[in-house]
Amino acid sequence: MRYLEVFWIFLKLGCTSFGGPIAHLMYFREAFVEHRKWLSETEYLNIVTLCQTLPGPASSQVGFSIGLMRAGLLGALLAFIAFTLPSILVLITFANYLYLFDSDLGQAALQGLAILALAVVLHGVIGMGKQLCKQTRHFTIAVLTFVALLLAPSPAMQVVVIVLGAAAAYFFRGNSRHQNIDAKTSDFTLKLKTSAKWSVGLAPFFALSFIVLLFSLAYIWPLADDFYRSGALVFGGGHVVMPLLESALVSVDKLSEAEFLAGYGATQAVPGPMFSFAAYLGYLMPGNDGGIIGALTASIFIFLPGFLLVLAVLPYWQRISQHTQAQGAIAGASAAVVGLLAAALYDPIFTHAILHAHDLAVAAIAYAALARWKIPVLFVVVFCVLAKVLLAFFY
Repeated sequence: MRYLEVFWIFLKLGCTSFGGPIAHLMYFREAFVEHRKWLSETEYLNIVTLCQTLPGPASSQVGFSIGLMRAGLLGALLAFIAFTLPSILVLITFANYLYLFDSDLGQAALQGLAILALAVVLHGVIGMGKQLCKQTRHFTIAVLTFVALLLAPSPAMQVVVIVLGAAAAYFFRGNSRHQNIDAKTSDFTLKLKTSAKWSVGLAPFFALSFIVLLFSLAYIWPLADDFYRSGALVFGGGHVVMPLLESALVSVDKLSEAEFLAGYGATQAVPGPMFSFAAYLGYLMPGNDGGIIGALTASIFIFLPGFLLVLAVLPYWQRISQHTQAQGAIAGASAAVVGLLAAALYDPIFTHAILHAHDLAVAAIAYAALARWKIPVLFVVVFCVLAKVLLAFFY
């Protein structure tokens, strides 16, 4: 029953989670922290903080971790499949109908999805900030992180500010007993500790597998290596992996620039993880490397390194997070993540979503629907898209 529960919830999220990786983290927070109470706010931010500092698709790694802790390794795999499968299927099909979105109404519909992402992320950032930045030092860390990432936006800087946030909170913790740490013990926490018993023993195997595949796939399976290496060497999520994929595929004439950009545009329009773009690319690979086999190969190997790293590090992260001395540092890192999400709220989300005053009006209504009126996100999706399509007739 627990396996079916994990699969069904993540399948619904995979069909409705528009807006990119930062928005996905907010969908997860609403589903598993606010609605189902599987995690406390602090437990969730512990996982988000870890996945933000590891290479790979952060939102998919968070979903994988939640599935792992809720229903073991099979639960993690089911969470990944359910969350990713809808976007993979749509992207393979979508390539043949991308021209439909070249019209003004098609572009307006895409803009509506961008506005939805803005409302979702704003709702999540405000809620997380209230819970995790109650103390002055944590609020200060979040603000300084926000400012730093506005002035110097880069994947490397994201990792730097999280590390600095943890260090600052640790060294300036004073006499506080980490009041910002939620000590609530839930079924999720107990399950997390139980999972750690077997995963600690296997963690070195997963770490070794990550390294061996990184250096050997090029000689064993070149197609898999193109995607595995891209997934293993990227910090910052789906948008950052695009230059690596372009270098691995377009620059060596495996795909044309037009094909690559068409798929990238399609990926913006579908729910689910940005890394699903790999399925589109794998499907278009020349010769025997393409088709369904190519799509599946690309999808598996671009996600695999990030999941291996989660399995290698998460058991130790959980142990560390239980120690009182480390909790202050984790609280600081979590505050930095709030600042990181706030910076992402501005760029790329706000800058892409709000092009006119009426866009801001639609976003305000969508935010109120989510935050105050508690309208299900699927209805908010429909509202944002229809509102922009109707406005396209007047502006």
